[in-house]
Amino acid sequence: MIGHSNSQSRWNLGRAAIIVCMTLMGVADVALTQTNGQGNQGPGLSQSWIGGYWSGKKFVSILVDSKPDAPRAYLLLENAREVAIAGWRLENNRLGFSIKPGSATLSFEGMVSNRIARGTVRGADTQAPFHLLNFRELSTQALDRFAGSYAFDNRRHLLIQRPGVILKYEDSESGRFGFIAPIDDSTFVGGPGQLMFDPVEVTLSFSADGKIIWRNPDGSTRVGRKVIAYREEPIVFQNGGVSLSGTLFLPSGPGPHPAVVGVHGSGAVDRSGFGAIPAQLAIEGTAFFSYDKRGAGKSTGSWRDATFETLAGDVRAALTVLAARSDIDRRRIGMWGASQAGFIAPMIAAGSPDVAFIVLVGPSGLTAALQETYDDEISLRLAGFSEAIVKRASELQGAINNYYRTGEQREKVEQAMNAARAEPWFAATDLGTGLAALEQLPSREIIGETWWRKIMDYDPTEHWRLVRSPTLVLYGECDDSSPASESARRIGDALEKAGNRDYTIKLLPLANHGMWIVRECFVTDIPQVPGYEAQYLSVMFTWLRQRGFSGPRPR
Repeated sequence: MIGHSNSQSRWNLGRAAIIVCMTLMGVADVALTQTNGQGNQGPGLSQSWIGGYWSGKKFVSILVDSKPDAPRAYLLLENAREVAIAGWRLENNRLGFSIKPGSATLSFEGMVSNRIARGTVRGADTQAPFHLLNFRELSTQALDRFAGSYAFDNRRHLLIQRPGVILKYEDSESGRFGFIAPIDDSTFVGGPGQLMFDPVEVTLSFSADGKIIWRNPDGSTRVGRKVIAYREEPIVFQNGGVSLSGTLFLPSGPGPHPAVVGVHGSGAVDRSGFGAIPAQLAIEGTAFFSYDKRGAGKSTGSWRDATFETLAGDVRAALTVLAARSDIDRRRIGMWGASQAGFIAPMIAAGSPDVAFIVLVGPSGLTAALQETYDDEISLRLAGFSEAIVKRASELQGAINNYYRTGEQREKVEQAMNAARAEPWFAATDLGTGLAALEQLPSREIIGETWWRKIMDYDPTEHWRLVRSPTLVLYGECDDSSPASESARRIGDALEKAGNRDYTIKLLPLANHGMWIVRECFVTDIPQVPGYEAQYLSVMFTWLRQRGFSGPRPR
């Protein structure tokens, strides 16, 4: 159900990138420790390659370890699933090999020039382009030297992180982010998407004195310098019998600082679920407290049986922790959250003088039950099913929901479910997951009337009508988890009824649920994403700065 489960897979605020980061960490030892020689790579080439190939409109990212005894490819967005390479050959700059990621064998043929292999991949009845960047294997210690914050002119900063065998950058000015791979001891390159490396569009060079040079494709450059812009402090706190563990990102320089508590989206989200936003805000002068949701990471308890009120209690406990600190300004403590946070944050802020401000990304203004229906409708339309099928699926979802509300017509709903399971459109929806995944629908007693009312039928505008704190709400117009325009209208109407005199609701074009820029609405191909929607970070930074909720950037 969307209140607690797979809707979060569409919250792309760095979480998918984090998964890729962890994937790269997992194969780092393979790619590095098993590289013992040049073998048949050719002069100056290593055994490590990264890139991918096209499959229709989708770009499939792969990491290749071409060691002579047992070359392997790793499908990065499939939990680094390993596939054997057959017939690896690299002679006279001509590259060839084959893999079998599914039922069909794919054959790669191409030429290597300037460390990039380009060519064609052929399947049974298809052919498409591929590219692979040959990257230098650097030690963890060498990569760690480059990680950190770099200051440029005009408030711009560049955040460099080490997720694994390559680096990741995030640019506060353009919102662009992506992975960059080393081609020598101090130069890294990236391409048009976060996991695409051809053509090279980003070149970053690091110098021994802490400077960084950003080179654009047109030859222009900008120079930044490494700064200590923030620090991290681990914190463990309690809410009742639950122990919650987190990290406080503190701006450098004297406090007391304005601060936010991170409010999670749905599912088992730990402190890394906010991506690079905690560091970005800390660099701008707003402390960010990111903790592992109960039952995730190092926190005890369980999120699975927690109501929104329970999760709100954890956020309140975190707010109390911040308010007790001398380096935090208790008059300027707010909340930052995304997705499911839109159900929780207004509960806490409603009528409360202790919440100084709210920043939310992609919150729903609908009930979770209605949001679930919207989610299925988008999936079916993308899969090419007719409006008649969309209507039928929506009606079935409504019947399931009504059973959970009333306990009535269980047998009739089960018959409709069983009839739908055999039809092609059923697999494109969430109807076969969550509570409806069993052969028989669970009894209403197991679900619990209270749980359904408090989760699936909870209307967040009930609390939004009591929120008077300054509020910034940002949506992507291509949000595939919640109808952005309708949610914006409902929340805006509720804030008007609250008499809130300082709220901003903004829809950003061609952005998805997590503010990632997409080429096609409701379709997010992770490797091709070049970054956030261009206005996202600047709108948020400016809004916080104008209201005094962001400190001066360190110099």
